[in-house]
Amino acid sequence: MKKLSFLSILLMLCLIACKKDEVTTINGINTPPITLPSSTVEYVAVTASVTGVVINEFNIPMVGAEVVMGNHTATADENGVFGFFNIEMNENGTYIQADQAGYFKASTMCFPQADEEANVVIKLIQKCANGTVPVSEGGTIELNGNATIELPANGISLANGQPYDGAVTLSAHWISPLHHAIGDIMPGDLRGVNTEGETMALVSYGMITAELTGDNDEPLQLANGEMATLRFPLPAEALASAPATIPLWYFDEDNGIWIEEGSATLQGNEYVGQVSHFSFWNCDAPFPLIELSGNVMDENNTQVAGADISITAYGMGCGYAYTDDRGYFGGLVPMGVEMVITIEVEDCGIVYTETIGPFSEDTDLGNIQINTGDLNTAEITGHLYNCDGSLTTDAYALITLSTGNSYIASINADSSFTQTIFTCEPLENLTVTITGVDYATQAYSDPITFDLTANLDVGSIFLCNEFDSYFAITSGPIPQDGTPIIYSPCFAEISNDSIYISSTLSPDASDIFNFTFIATGPGTYELFDFEGNNAEIITLFGMSVHITEFNTTSGSFIIGTFSDNLSGNPLIGGNLKALVQ
Repeated sequence: MKKLSFLSILLMLCLIACKKDEVTTINGINTPPITLPSSTVEYVAVTASVTGVVINEFNIPMVGAEVVMGNHTATADENGVFGFFNIEMNENGTYIQADQAGYFKASTMCFPQADEEANVVIKLIQKCANGTVPVSEGGTIELNGNATIELPANGISLANGQPYDGAVTLSAHWISPLHHAIGDIMPGDLRGVNTEGETMALVSYGMITAELTGDNDEPLQLANGEMATLRFPLPAEALASAPATIPLWYFDEDNGIWIEEGSATLQGNEYVGQVSHFSFWNCDAPFPLIELSGNVMDENNTQVAGADISITAYGMGCGYAYTDDRGYFGGLVPMGVEMVITIEVEDCGIVYTETIGPFSEDTDLGNIQINTGDLNTAEITGHLYNCDGSLTTDAYALITLSTGNSYIASINADSSFTQTIFTCEPLENLTVTITGVDYATQAYSDPITFDLTANLDVGSIFLCNEFDSYFAITSGPIPQDGTPIIYSPCFAEISNDSIYISSTLSPDASDIFNFTFIATGPGTYELFDFEGNNAEIITLFGMSVHITEFNTTSGSFIIGTFSDNLSGNPLIGGNLKALVQ
């Protein structure tokens, strides 16, 4: 089975567009139905599995995020991990969405193989209000990176098309085409349907996601016939290849594909275009597609998992992928373009580089043998059992090296797991910590640390603990050495709509951290009345809590995440799980 690694995720190249589930038409707002060419919509049914992790921009696990794949749903656990097991999927692309209160909805594509386990990462962008304008006046609102959105006066309606009279709040975010994690945070993949119904590879010159809400948080849209002006700043590195006019594409969340609608013009160092509705918008140059794949092997013809693949297309930017546990990588790239492929292995640096293409048809590069003189391989095996000794069903082993790299190994039918690790660090210098976690019961094992060897059998691990309540600060200036500050236990007292959270830094019970917020259900709320050793710095930045699970019954939990209110650049963040008293 394939294994998921936080550093070694099989991703399709960010340069590219990829195939998806069978679709007959795409119905876009203000766009007539477009029929996809039959060659791009072939549905190949396979029985497979997929595991993934949902994180935010700061790699904090999104506890409680709802994940949807077709008719199947799952909830991300305390590690942000979710899984769908032994179900029918589309080998040519299966669409997966993730949603969490306080964040823009995100999605990705996975490409499963029969009886294998596909792996994905979904990264959520925090939804912050950028500004508010009267509906009668409209106005220009600035986003991060100097991007802007200009709203028309008297041009906003309710989602059902009825007139709206009140203040309009814009929540939006610009994504640079040079963002290092663009493949994780963009929705779907970079595949789009143009106005001629052709499926194209897209090369992004920047994206903006935007939502409008009213005085009572009701969703708003541009009124029929009205247009908003979007300005996409262009990094200096992208200006040289930027065309004078570029198509605009919006993301169809229902079908997981980009749809061409309108265009933008290059004005100075930014693209300027008008849109008739709000969603995820993208400035993209389209190119025909070919499929590129290959396998990375060492000098002994051993498959190398977790190798970092980068492909640079001249004048078009760079895309990224990671090999799976079979050493395989693949995806769609622009046709007829010369490219450079570079392979890097964790702790080893660049081990291979070569100019490839241009290609006029689908191409398998075959086995690529890399220079791995210092590469060491370790295979970790073990079994996960329930506390009573019975077999686990939906569990995984969280494997953390002393270097900080973390991996997730799903179990087989007999509760066993296997994880192969490649590193250029001498194995005798490394330790590995194993923690077993159950998706369904939320039980977990005590973490056990071992000296790493080439063939490490960790034996039987029993999942006998229930997740504790906690308030964990995982990023920012408080955990200065990178180690999270965890206050546990953590309790919630509810009086009317006031939620009082009290937590203790174990084992020092004198170090407390308490705060209050007002809530009636899942959503985003401001924290206030801080008490404790870290209260001063928390108060300085101001904090919001994003509640994903809200219960008022004694013995249940209030679960969510929190972050500071710094516009466009949050610093402090973490997770919350409070036991209701």
